[in-house]
Amino acid sequence: MNTLQPRHTILAALIITLGLALQGCAFLAASYKPEPMVLELADSLVQEERLEQSRKLYTILPPENQAPGQTTGQAPKQALSPSGKREAIIFYPGGKVRPLAYLPLWEGVAKAGYTVFVPTMPLNLAVFGVGAAEKVRKEHPEYEVWHLAGHSLGGAMAAEHLKKNSRGFRSLILLGSYPASDLSGIDLAALSIKEELGLEGGLQKAEESRNLLPAGAIYKMMPGANHAQFGRYGIQKGDGTALLSPEAQTALTTLWVLEFLGRL
Repeated sequence: MNTLQPRHTILAALIITLGLALQGCAFLAASYKPEPMVLELADSLVQEERLEQSRKLYTILPPENQAPGQTTGQAPKQALSPSGKREAIIFYPGGKVRPLAYLPLWEGVAKAGYTVFVPTMPLNLAVFGVGAAEKVRKEHPEYEVWHLAGHSLGGAMAAEHLKKNSRGFRSLILLGSYPASDLSGIDLAALSIKEELGLEGGLQKAEESRNLLPAGAIYKMMPGANHAQFGRYGIQKGDGTALLSPEAQTALTTLWVLEFLGRL
């Protein structure tokens, strides 16, 4: 039996982690926590039965009354996306960032009729949970269309997952991230949003990696944005100073994501 292959796989994953300088995180550093406003939003969504959480997964649900064709007085039913289908997004958090920190962004997307799943990664590093998306899909066969997204290291690992597991996914969404592997030959829609004022070297590396994205990928650079404000977890070491407010960056990211999804 060959015992070297698993070791090679782990070594390759660690090399990818260390090579992604855009992370700006130390392997054993404390994780970034969601800001107080996120916790308040979470409490509100739990009361509305739109946020579910377990030890390994956060689920952000659309409002039930967003289902197309529903009229006042009807019993609540499964919300659908603007395409009239049950669509879901799986999101991989950035390195050393706790999943709930991205709630303001994905709650806004969920309002349009999409369910968003955010797995909890081992050590808050997606490099140790690259295949988390497949478990989510197996546990939720009711969804017809799937999208995979990620921020920073999470985006790179989402892309890594799709390198060999793109079947069944409609699109890839990268926030402040870039692929480490060549996805140009994969039949997949893709959106890459990069911040203007992020971690040192991140914008250049994203530009250099554009040819690794699936053919026809949409690439957007957000003026005045920084790396950390794709989530709400405060200041990130090595990040630039944003000219956009956190609220403005969240709103624009939500708009661009929804525009992209609406065209598919």
